[in-house]
Amino acid sequence: MFVGYLISGGLVTVAAAIDGSVQCIVSQCPMMDGAASVLEVMRYGGIGQGLRLSYHAARDVLRRVMGMSPHYIGAAGHPGDAKLMTAEDC
Repeated sequence: MFVGYLISGGLVTVAAAIDGSVQCIVSQCPMMDGAASVLEVMRYGGIGQGLRLSYHAARDVLRRVMGMSPHYIGAAGHPGDAKLMTAEDC
């Protein structure tokens, strides 16, 4: 059995699929579906938050293409922060 929470909740899903012999996973993950997650962020944070996160995603991709280190942002923060989750209850 694999157990994962938050970001590792997604990792245990992939690890179990690759392993092939895992019979059970316990996964608690807020962002399993990328498109649904973006829509939810824009629902509570507005289009500005969606654009802010898109900027950081594009910056990360560009850095990868150029062979540079990743560009990271925090997972959770206050409303309006450049973080992945900024709902009032994060």
